[in-house]
Amino acid sequence: MAAMPGGEILAFFKAYDADNSGFITPDEIKKVLKDTGNPCPEEDVEEMMKEMDKDQNGRISYEEFYKALVVR
Repeated sequence: MAAMPGGEILAFFKAYDADNSGFITPDEIKKVLKDTGNPCPEEDVEEMMKEMDKDQNGRISYEEFYKALVVR
């Protein structure tokens, strides 16, 4: 994946963070994907969470999101 400028990453994060909690939950991932015409099976969402949620608290922080997209 090509690097995205920081502002674009933040905008992308905010698009997923529907409740403005500062975190992305599995339900928020499912909703955005469904709303954009890309519904995702539960097991795919679980895999995304497993890969991005480094502290395993069931939600993705901006730092985790940023690192998943930029630091590879």
